[in-house]
Amino acid sequence: MEESELDLYRYQAVNKRGRLIRGALTAVDEVHLAQILAADELELVRANRVRLRKLPFFSEKFSGVKIRDLIQLFVQLHHMQAAQVPILDSFKYIGTGMTNPAMYSVIREIQRGLAEGFSLSEAMGHYERIFGRVPISIITAGEETGNIDRAYEYVVEYLKWIDAMRRRVKKAVRYPIIVVCVMLVA
Repeated sequence: MEESELDLYRYQAVNKRGRLIRGALTAVDEVHLAQILAADELELVRANRVRLRKLPFFSEKFSGVKIRDLIQLFVQLHHMQAAQVPILDSFKYIGTGMTNPAMYSVIREIQRGLAEGFSLSEAMGHYERIFGRVPISIITAGEETGNIDRAYEYVVEYLKWIDAMRRRVKKAVRYPIIVVCVMLVA
């Protein structure tokens, strides 16, 4: 199957507990999408096809992923690696626990990339706008050196640092904005 044959589908599915799950996946058609979701024990309720120019490089469709979701992902990958869980199984388990539909979709697409033979860094590289260059480079180095467990730790440290810096910048900018608004009102 060539990449050009795939379309992005936004879907609603129900898990075995009856909880509604929303997300987006690539598939040939709705039947293929239903099969992919059935493998994750999800039943397709509704699907809408969205045409894309390039696949699978459509990370702009996953803008709902937050840095805290990424931290959670890498912490869980670190724990799974420490428990010697295979990477494909790790993504399957982590994906079922995600509450953010955009992050679930990204995890599912990375899992599919891994199943097709891509390395983790290559699969994540398709979503560089979500993960960023530095974390992907750290994962690449971890794969090349055979120390992926430590690479996950470095990525978590980096993402926590980025999150802290963003919060500090927001906090530092908040006061001058308030002062300017008060001056304008006065």
